[in-house]
Amino acid sequence: MALLGKGKEEVLLRATEVLLDKVDPERKAERAVVSARKAKAKPPVATQTRQPIPAASKHRVALEQGYQCAECESVRHLNYHHLKPVSEGGSNDAANLRLLCYAHHRVVHARKQPNQTAPPPV
Repeated sequence: MALLGKGKEEVLLRATEVLLDKVDPERKAERAVVSARKAKAKPPVATQTRQPIPAASKHRVALEQGYQCAECESVRHLNYHHLKPVSEGGSNDAANLRLLCYAHHRVVHARKQPNQTAPPPV
């Protein structure tokens, strides 16, 4: 959009077009139609098949552990950790869950994947 060296009329015409593109309802509707077509043309994203952890299981685990990390008793930044991962057939039952603080959760997963760089010490 090089406007340098253009006449006043040409600059004014271009500015008017830009303004109309933003505020004219008909042009907005045209953009919406084009945008909707583009959205439909995108390949479908793989849907997540993993079920969320039921609230009852979360509540039971939290009550059993006193709302604190199983390793350090921290009460901040808690994550639910599956003892047997869902990807390996583990369930979302309370018996397969425990609460860990963010740092200990990272440590546990780093131990399972030794090829990755370990997180900073806790």
